[in-house]
Amino acid sequence: MGRIASGKERVDLIEKDQGNGTVYVYRRVSIYNKEKGYYVSKEQKLLGKKVNGSDEIVPTRAKASNGSRKKCAAESTMSEVGVTAARIRIGASAIIGHIGAASGIDDDVYKSCDTAVAKKIIALARYYLQSDGEATSHIEKWQLTHIMEPYGYPISEDTAHDLFERVGADETISQSIFFNRAARLENARVLAYDSSTVSTYGLNHGRARQGYNKDRDGLETDKLFTFYSISTRQPVCYMSVPGNIPDVIAVENATKQLKALGLEQSEVISDCGFYSEDNLSLLLQSSFDFITRAQYDVKWIRPEIDKVLRKLEDTGNMCPDEAGTYGVSTCIMHEFTRTRKYASKKKGLEAGDTELFNRRVYLHIYFNDVNRIKKNRAFDETLNKLRNAYLEGERDFKPAARRMIDQFLDIKEKRNGKPVITFKTKAVREAKKYNGVFVLVANKEKDPFESLRKFRKREWIEDFFEEYKQRVGGRKHRVWDDLTVDGKKLVQFVALCYYEHFSGEITRMKNTLGVPNGEHDHDLKVNLDKEKQLKTWLENNSIQEIFDWFDAVEKIDVTTPYAKQIWTTEAIARDQLFLNRLGVEL
Repeated sequence: MGRIASGKERVDLIEKDQGNGTVYVYRRVSIYNKEKGYYVSKEQKLLGKKVNGSDEIVPTRAKASNGSRKKCAAESTMSEVGVTAARIRIGASAIIGHIGAASGIDDDVYKSCDTAVAKKIIALARYYLQSDGEATSHIEKWQLTHIMEPYGYPISEDTAHDLFERVGADETISQSIFFNRAARLENARVLAYDSSTVSTYGLNHGRARQGYNKDRDGLETDKLFTFYSISTRQPVCYMSVPGNIPDVIAVENATKQLKALGLEQSEVISDCGFYSEDNLSLLLQSSFDFITRAQYDVKWIRPEIDKVLRKLEDTGNMCPDEAGTYGVSTCIMHEFTRTRKYASKKKGLEAGDTELFNRRVYLHIYFNDVNRIKKNRAFDETLNKLRNAYLEGERDFKPAARRMIDQFLDIKEKRNGKPVITFKTKAVREAKKYNGVFVLVANKEKDPFESLRKFRKREWIEDFFEEYKQRVGGRKHRVWDDLTVDGKKLVQFVALCYYEHFSGEITRMKNTLGVPNGEHDHDLKVNLDKEKQLKTWLENNSIQEIFDWFDAVEKIDVTTPYAKQIWTTEAIARDQLFLNRLGVEL
């Protein structure tokens, strides 16, 4: 007698080879059918696919959204009368697609991860840039008039979330993109280093903590430390840290990241927020060149300023690039400390002991007369407000205001009348002594004005952070945990690479428009006038306004019983000239 069927379900993984290198993997649940005498399928679900011989199962694209299904239904209804039609916006998409190819950004992403994942990253980055930072909650509506290139399929809000989570969980993707971006720098390795705080609404965001909040919105924040090439005007890499981490202690990990990316020979430019003796020592030990701003009241810098203070306004020390700025340099040997990693019998030191070492550094000392006037005026206005408030009977001052009163005001109380208040002239003069003075410390760059040029270009990274917050939805995190935050940051990083490259292209274009180049046909007055009109238009429109302008260019595809025709929106001569100079064909 045969064994009685147990009725238990059997679960199998079924692989279906498509013959093109792709294998679809299904989870099949079967149950034994006593009447038929064999197992029959109860449930079958697609788990994903294996690509190009890999054993890794990757998710397949999401099902079409409701909007896409409605669109398909509308097309089906129309086809009953023999007509089908589609209309999509292609202008801005074509420009951004050109940027991705010309800059190498797309190639860097494709090299860093699976092709399907790379296409989604690129498509979402283009969405953020083209939509001016719209949230992914609007993505389905946006796709009614746009195609998610290069992915080619609809991307729902849930699909975007799943991508963020997957990318955030795989640090290899981020670091690979950074590595590929860094490889394009070649000799252009002057890097600005700065941080920006980003607020978050997330309740499960572990790095979000109370700290300095530039937006002053009361929310918890995390920090984004970024390296930005001032030679190519491109972001290179970033690091996310909790919002309560001070800038000054974030340099050691930054040097490790640069070494991992093969950028040991870089010159790092930073603001005074990163200045400390320990950081200078760390950079010197790590063989990095640096230019960093320092406070003038540092104990070993102040005496050097006093030595050259009278020279700072000499005409011979005037900066050739900045009217009203003067600069001098001095080279000194300065003693630093370091902690030994290994013991030294010769020096009698153990691992962990503190060791002194001397290095040559350059102090570049500058004076700006306009800045001095502004600071002196602000100082005088503050003192005058405190003096008037005291005369009017105010006595409950904040600690900082009380210190200023004690230091700079001489108050004589009268028994039967208002107090007599005069200024302590010597103390005021001493407080104003260094107004308009600022200092850069460098270990390699000897020229004070070349150092100043590099430092001024460091301000481009602040513009980059502003674009991050304004253009790609980076002002506040609207996803709820660390993994999705990390994945979204990477997509936004790619979008900003597009933005910065396009901004540079526009700048280079404006520098050549309307300028004769020696070619007869080009230098005709009629052509130069057209280029000048284009230059005026570019100067009066932002990058986002340019995208919005060309987003109106549409492609219409119509099929009827008589013919199939495709046409695009006409372009005026100025717009066509812009596209030709950029190298874009619609």
